[in-house]
Amino acid sequence: MIIEQLAMLLVLLPFAVMILSSCVAIRSKSRRLALWGSLAGVLIAAFGATIVMDLGLSIPLLGYLTVTPLSAFFLFLASSGTALVEILAFRYSEQFQEFAFFMSLSFIGMFLIAAAQSLLPIIIGFELMTVSTAFMMLVHGRKRAEAAIKLFIFGSLAIAVFAFATALILQYNPSLSLSAIPQYLGYIAMVSLALFLVALGFETASFPFNLWIPDVYQGAPAFVTAALAGINKKIAFLALIEVLFFVFTAYFTSFYRIVEVLAIVTMLFGNILALKQKNLKRLFAYSSISQAGYILVGIAVGTHAGLTASLFYIFAHSFMIIGVFAIVGFLESHGINTVDDCNSLYSRNAFIAVSLTLIMLSMAGIPGLVGFFGKFILFTSAISAGMYWLAVIGVLNSFISIYYYARIVNASFQRKNERTILIDRYVQMVVVFALAIIITFGVFPQPLISMASAAASFIP
Repeated sequence: MIIEQLAMLLVLLPFAVMILSSCVAIRSKSRRLALWGSLAGVLIAAFGATIVMDLGLSIPLLGYLTVTPLSAFFLFLASSGTALVEILAFRYSEQFQEFAFFMSLSFIGMFLIAAAQSLLPIIIGFELMTVSTAFMMLVHGRKRAEAAIKLFIFGSLAIAVFAFATALILQYNPSLSLSAIPQYLGYIAMVSLALFLVALGFETASFPFNLWIPDVYQGAPAFVTAALAGINKKIAFLALIEVLFFVFTAYFTSFYRIVEVLAIVTMLFGNILALKQKNLKRLFAYSSISQAGYILVGIAVGTHAGLTASLFYIFAHSFMIIGVFAIVGFLESHGINTVDDCNSLYSRNAFIAVSLTLIMLSMAGIPGLVGFFGKFILFTSAISAGMYWLAVIGVLNSFISIYYYARIVNASFQRKNERTILIDRYVQMVVVFALAIIITFGVFPQPLISMASAAASFIP
């Protein structure tokens, strides 16, 4: 009982710390207070999530929320990712106090989705994440307005569709709890399910609801893009899992084929369009779309092995994409925005060139890195479930991705350039942490597999 109360305190305390420190920092104009308050909050949350996962606790909160190892897995992911994004923002944002405040609100939204036992916290969580992320862009100048408006419009559309889907099943589930709806609902349930897939397609960057992603990723500051791609989209996958496997579990035989098709076309769409991209932000935007397709593979499989693989890859890709946009933001600050601009990057800064190469190799699925093992268990779960074509198409897409990653690598290691660029310690810290995750869990994947498997055990 004492352990549960301590874990509950560690889970709830961070939000008060983050909001209070952000408000005081805005008032006092202290950037460091905002940073240390935010980092303290997310570290406490990560510690609380670790306790919940280690002990397998299930802690109810306010009737609408329950912290389980599944929600703790995503809370740990959100905490770690938020800490890295905060460090990047501290380096590059002149309005860091305001950024930290909105990031705190977004973090609350992530927690609501992660711990949701009802559809209502999911709706509120998406509202907080979308609006807060849009304001993170807006506080950084009028040139970010287009990206912020697009995010707000499409995010609002997704939330509206989600709410309408919820309304369809409201009379059959007045509490809106994440419990299975009756199978006899027939076409009502199928229409609601289709609307949920549309709404969450926007949030997870699944085809064909992801056309806005490249524009927003390119228009936002790189550290905001890192938060959007590395944290927000990953929490959205949890919402997808909660809706499909908690509410529509009786309809699995109907929807798994739909998710399988979504996985295939999302992989193909992202990889094919990434082939012709020259701008780095747009290239990695399409790359992240294809990575969403890989995550959908395990969800389409629907078995414990498939869901474990999806959770593993969600965790792995979160740090890969945050590491990428940390580097892209650094390069952008030195006028390097396109693949051609990366010429001779190795001679200008060897650490950046090698780090970017390692992260891209992991995304492509090269052995020895976490991306390879993530794809391996994803495709293996598909084969075990008899979904051979899904696995084959996934492997082919991985080969396609090697081409556009190789373009950057080839440019980086071409001719020499004597003009060096120096990396600062903040970016270096984030990149080193991302590389540590990529290499450690690539060589020793079992601890992350165990975490993902324990979390997946709480999915019906």
